[in-house]
Amino acid sequence: MRRIVLSLAVAASAVLAACSSGGQVLSTGGTGVDRVLITTGGQSDIARVLAGSAIPLSAQALRGSQNGIVTNNKFTWHAAIVNDASYTANTDGGQKPCAAVTSATAAAGPFTPYAPDYSIYVAIDPTNESNIIFQPPLSIPLPAGSFLGPLSAASAYCAIVTAATPGGAVGSTIVAIVNPQIPQQ
Repeated sequence: MRRIVLSLAVAASAVLAACSSGGQVLSTGGTGVDRVLITTGGQSDIARVLAGSAIPLSAQALRGSQNGIVTNNKFTWHAAIVNDASYTANTDGGQKPCAAVTSATAAAGPFTPYAPDYSIYVAIDPTNESNIIFQPPLSIPLPAGSFLGPLSAASAYCAIVTAATPGGAVGSTIVAIVNPQIPQQ
């Protein structure tokens, strides 16, 4: 009986030593992140939102060619209006060009591309930084004395929403911001 108790004590101390020295027994390898995937939180993976409304987005850290999920809920989020992009317009994957957003400093002046930072419209979940609510404003904010150029009635304007891990892996998605007066955009 004494030999069995001694054997169990030696085995238990070996397991505890292995776990306390870096967890070699239970190690699953490095935690490097290769890329970040951003998805919508609704019924569809089409990232469209009416201006003045909100859309939930989630980031997932991935590793390797098989897209292994890396447990990570730390992301730095950023959003900005983007010109010269396209967005997914329907469930078949059809694309539409984003409307060009332009501004001028005089009512009749030349209009130039305008891409303001929209990070202020990102609300990060305080319990899990991989989830956000993106709520673009009802109208595009302009600096004092500036004028917004005409927007396309056929297409929505767009924002690029980006999530980055502390290690530098970045993922982004284009969110179509639809005019509530023209919801078919």
